[in-house]
Amino acid sequence: TATPDSITQDGVSQSSIVVTAKNATGQAAAGVPFRLDMCVGGAAADYGQLSGKTVVTGTDGRAIAVYTSPPPQKPFQSSDGP
Repeated sequence: TATPDSITQDGVSQSSIVVTAKNATGQAAAGVPFRLDMCVGGAAADYGQLSGKTVVTGTDGRAIAVYTSPPPQKPFQSSDGP
């Protein structure tokens, strides 16, 4: 899950990313590693920043990372002159 699931592209807004793992009986699974990657337009790319790309579940079966939005895009400027 991502909370909040929508943030502003301002370079400071953050979202908490939580990955949950359960075993075959539905109990929390501790010590499960996960790799987190970002995709932009369907391709892997760094866009913004993750607090960690590898997270491991704790005794509660949850692993948490924080995503920080990228800086705002600069306005388009024409090179055609004034």
